[in-house]
Amino acid sequence: MKSKLKFPASLTWQIAIVLIIGIVYLAATILEGELFGTHYTQWVWGLILIGAGFYFYLKFNYLPQTERLILLVSCFVVGLGAWHYELAKHHETVFSEQTFNLHLVFMALFFVAAIPILFLRKKLTEAYSRQIFELAAQSVQDAKEGFTARPFPAGKVVMQKKEILSFARFLSKNRIAVPDIDEERVKISFSTLKHPAALAKSAQSSYAAIDYEGNVSIFIDKLDYEQYKDTLTFDQLCRAMGDLFKELITYYKNGQKDKILKYLEAESLSGYKKVTLGIGLFGLLLFVVLVILFVFKLG
Repeated sequence: MKSKLKFPASLTWQIAIVLIIGIVYLAATILEGELFGTHYTQWVWGLILIGAGFYFYLKFNYLPQTERLILLVSCFVVGLGAWHYELAKHHETVFSEQTFNLHLVFMALFFVAAIPILFLRKKLTEAYSRQIFELAAQSVQDAKEGFTARPFPAGKVVMQKKEILSFARFLSKNRIAVPDIDEERVKISFSTLKHPAALAKSAQSSYAAIDYEGNVSIFIDKLDYEQYKDTLTFDQLCRAMGDLFKELITYYKNGQKDKILKYLEAESLSGYKKVTLGIGLFGLLLFVVLVILFVFKLG
């Protein structure tokens, strides 16, 4: 089945606003230079980007920390780049054309490394979601469809609110699932079809919900279930999914976090992790080499 790449509407509008501001910035820069011979637009644009970085980091708190940091640093390196250009081009400072070129090299390396890392982390979440379904499906024997849009009650766990929140953050940190935390419960979303950025705020995604009384409920999205409906009974799959999450919770309460990761580990997951690490290390090494060459050139 073809993957549906969907983002929350609010995220789409916020990105569109940033793009519109970028177009206005380019037009304002050209007009200001032609009409007044000044360059204040650069300073304003840099400030907007740095502010946007903080806004995105704080606003998109349902995204994993790594994605938010990459978004924050992206806004910072571009915003500071605008200031760097202004200082190097129109002011007598320690900044020069050479330092600005080094800034551009760093910015390019950052994006070259960040884009594949974001893509691979997306694939990592999808692989974990697929593994969750596969593990739950192992105990299902019958094959009657019986899909229902109602959440399936899956029992209860003895767990304090603080432990539930900690468990959800652990899953998020390791890209296993995407939590959405509210005043009544934690909804832990997973899907082999939807983009991870859309999961937490999506009204229709597979999830395990745990309220602060310890009640567990399971909902499996129809798009996810359609991949299994020919071989798995819906109610049994929901029940097995609930048992799986209760098992993961038991491991977590007993301090066996490594056992959770090992239990959910699939062959493809280690490959994604190695590629991501390799890209990051290569980008860092290349940047260090360029800095050293730049320093020697100045000397």
